[in-house]
Amino acid sequence: MLRRLLAVVCIAVLAWAAGCGESSKGPGSDKDMAGAIKVFNGKDLTGWEATGGAKWVVEDGMLIGTQ
Repeated sequence: MLRRLLAVVCIAVLAWAAGCGESSKGPGSDKDMAGAIKVFNGKDLTGWEATGGAKWVVEDGMLIGTQ
């Protein structure tokens, strides 16, 4: 269960990092994200389902999990 959660968080971080590259349109543009799957919108937990005892919140565009 924890491994699965860690994998999802890692994917979210990698997707975010892919959107931070230099671009004429700015980070997170359609050009930067071509072929990427967005797993976190940077605003809220829409589409996420928490399992286990962790508490998840979004602060300053970051996904934060605590137990």
